[in-house]
Amino acid sequence: MPQKKYPLELRERAVRMVLDDLEADPGARRGTFRRIGDQLGVNPETLRSWVNRLSRCRLGGVLLLAHPDSQSLFAQP
Repeated sequence: MPQKKYPLELRERAVRMVLDDLEADPGARRGTFRRIGDQLGVNPETLRSWVNRLSRCRLGGVLLLAHPDSQSLFAQP
């Protein structure tokens, strides 16, 4: 099965939705990925990988949604 390429705007929106939801209810992590993934037509594991990717880019406890060397962490080098 060919890989699906999601638009940058969709990926960023999905990650923001997850982060907002987790901030409101940290205990609902699994349900959050499934619910938002279903809403946006994104596999929950794909969504989880996007959020994990951003989580690795924390600087001083602040989550960076934009990489210093590009407009987005999702941008291709």
